[in-house]
Amino acid sequence: MTPRARFLMCEPRHFAVSYDINPWMSAHIGAASNTLARQQWDALATAMAAAGADLVVMENQPAELPDLVFTANAACIHGSRAYLSCFAKPQRTPEQALYQAALQAVGLKTDTRFIDHHIPFEGAGDALQIEGGPLVTGWGFRSNPKAARILAECEKELAIFPAQLIDPRFYHLDTCFCPLTDGSVIWYPGAFSDATRHDIHIALELRGSIEVTETEARDFCCNAVEVGNTLFANHWSDRLISLLAARGYDALSVDLSEFMKAGGAAKCLTLRLD
Repeated sequence: MTPRARFLMCEPRHFAVSYDINPWMSAHIGAASNTLARQQWDALATAMAAAGADLVVMENQPAELPDLVFTANAACIHGSRAYLSCFAKPQRTPEQALYQAALQAVGLKTDTRFIDHHIPFEGAGDALQIEGGPLVTGWGFRSNPKAARILAECEKELAIFPAQLIDPRFYHLDTCFCPLTDGSVIWYPGAFSDATRHDIHIALELRGSIEVTETEARDFCCNAVEVGNTLFANHWSDRLISLLAARGYDALSVDLSEFMKAGGAAKCLTLRLD
C-alpha cells in the first residue's frame, strides 16, 4: 500500500497582512479578510484530505504571528531530520520555536544549525527536491547561498543545486519552481538569473519540464501541492490543466486569494512531513 502523504498545516486563526516584508504585502496592509481566509484554508485542507493526505494541524498559534499559517517555511525535512529555518525577517523569527515544538511532536529530529549560526534559510520555501535528482536551494531574497553548502555537508549523499532568484515577487523558490513526483518540474524561468536559468535548462533537459508564463506564475501555479495524482494551486490556466492531464495529473484550482495578499498560496500553507 502506498503511504499517505503527510503535511504540517496551521489554521489561519490570526492570519492578517499586518506588515510589509514582500511586494505582495505592500498593497494589501490591513486588506485581508480573516473570515474568508479561514474558509479558503478549510477548502484546501478538505480537498487535500479527500485526495488522500494526512494533515497535522498546529495548535499553538499566538495572535502576534499572522504568518505562522505558512508552514512550508518551518524547515527543510530530509528523512527523520528537520533543518529548522532561520528567518530573514524579524517579524517571523518568533515562529522558529513554535515550529520546532510541532516538528518534534511528530517525531522529527530538529537541527538548529542555521539558527545557531544566524544564517538566513527559510526551509521548504527555498529547498525543493527534484525526484531522483538534486535538492534545489533558492537564494537571493530570504535564504543565504551559504545554506546550500551547509546542507551539502550535512547530507553528503544529496546533490545540491543552488538557484539564484532575481524577481522580488518570487522571493521564495516555491513561488516559481515546483518539482513533481514523475521527475518533471513546473517553473517560471523569468524568476531566475541567466546563469541559473541556463543550468536548470540543462538539468531538466532529459526530465521534461513545463515552463509557465508570467501571468500563470503570478497566479502562483508553481506554488502547488501534490497529493497522489492531484495538484492543488490557487489557479490553473486551461493550458496547464491540459498539459498536466497529459501527464496523468488532475490540476485543481482552490481559491486562495486572501493568502495571495501576503505572498503565499497552496504550497506555502503546507509542509510535507514524509
